[in-house]
Amino acid sequence: MKSIWYAFQGTVSSHIFLTLARPTFQIVIILQPIVLATISYMLYKRSGQIEDFATFVVLGSGIAGVWSGIVFSSAGDIDRERSYRTLSVLVSAPTELFVTMFGKIVANGILSTFSLLVSILFSVWILGVPFSIAHPIEFVAALILFLVSTNLFALTLSAIFFTTVQN
Repeated sequence: MKSIWYAFQGTVSSHIFLTLARPTFQIVIILQPIVLATISYMLYKRSGQIEDFATFVVLGSGIAGVWSGIVFSSAGDIDRERSYRTLSVLVSAPTELFVTMFGKIVANGILSTFSLLVSILFSVWILGVPFSIAHPIEFVAALILFLVSTNLFALTLSAIFFTTVQN
């Protein structure tokens, strides 16, 4: 059990550094929430509907970034491993492929959460959107459930891609 934990922990830490080096993921984490928040801000400001304005601008753009980062990057991990010619090494390694892929997906989830933070900071500091969390405990619980569900969805997609995508 200890060796599985070390393999998982090593996968998470190494995948975080490898993923941060990819420009595409940097765009998903930083640029996408800024663009989505700006577009949402312009649309809602023009429509005159200000009551749920902060919820859609701040959380909508942040959650879209989290979703993109987790699902698309995690689903693409199998294809990247295949193109790097390391998938056969992962399959034949003593650690199960599930542990390795789950570690990669958790790393993507950790990094993608920064997208939500970028969205909140940009919307509050630059756009001047008033933002407060009325129920912080429920918000954190919902965020954790969202991260768990998207991680499980990404794990399912990566398993499907593993069995169906061919070079």
